[in-house]
Amino acid sequence: MSLGAGDPACDLIIAFTLVSAETRATFRAAPDVDDATGIRGRGWALATG
Repeated sequence: MSLGAGDPACDLIIAFTLVSAETRATFRAAPDVDDATGIRGRGWALATG
């Protein structure tokens, strides 16, 4: 993954805007995302919301 602004966490914005809480863990596990990147992805989602 790396479609965002240089930070792979940008690609996780969709996980926090469209994916339900129940399936979010599956979404994050698919590309093997570490916790720090997941937290930054949540921050990106909040920043764009």
